[in-house]
Amino acid sequence: MSVLLALLVLALPVNPVSPESEGVGGPPRREEARFVFSWRGVPVGTVTLTQAAGRFTYLSRHLHTRGREHGERRREATLEVDAAGRLPGRAVVPQALWLWRGPPAPGCVTGREELSGREGPHCVTGGRAPWVEGTLLGTPFRARYDAGGRMDVLEVGESRFTVAAPGERLRAPPDFFAKGLPVEGETGALALVPPLEVPSTLDGMTPWTVGAARALSARVHAAFPEKAPGAADWSEDGAG
Repeated sequence: MSVLLALLVLALPVNPVSPESEGVGGPPRREEARFVFSWRGVPVGTVTLTQAAGRFTYLSRHLHTRGREHGERRREATLEVDAAGRLPGRAVVPQALWLWRGPPAPGCVTGREELSGREGPHCVTGGRAPWVEGTLLGTPFRARYDAGGRMDVLEVGESRFTVAAPGERLRAPPDFFAKGLPVEGETGALALVPPLEVPSTLDGMTPWTVGAARALSARVHAAFPEKAPGAADWSEDGAG
């Protein structure tokens, strides 16, 4: 009998790993979500969020149409994050990561916009499950979460982000400015109504004088051997 028991023990697998326990204690598995970005109900691009070991990537693809031409603007930012989803050594969370892997708890945290780098309060103020309501740097938002706690809808102003179906592809959006913008009057300079106050200086700006600015402009101009307008200059056909 003892010999039979020994043979049975040897036949058992060593340290069996269940699908649920795989990866426990190691780096988190790579997870990705793709959202369709709509503006005023029209799909105009996608946002892809990817989290892997110590990294979070925000990828934005913005489609646009001008006349008969279609284009795309692609912007991407990758941030290092710790196991709690914060920037290393700081109590700051990437904005999209905070929203996506939620729902976030009531209260405020310091969040960072991935593309602009702006940081400030990101707050959850209420909402009834599965919805959460709050503000992002002062701008109201609503987000909906699935049974697994992942965001599947985000509404911010006239923008809406919804989880994309597998393999979903977008058509080029219409030319939103094909008919121009409505203005009043026929002559004179354009002005905003109500007027928008623009501060003369911003935080972090160094003081300057007209003379020093003109001298710097002259030195920059003199540094270019070719004085004629180039590809980097504005042109009537919209290039540059």
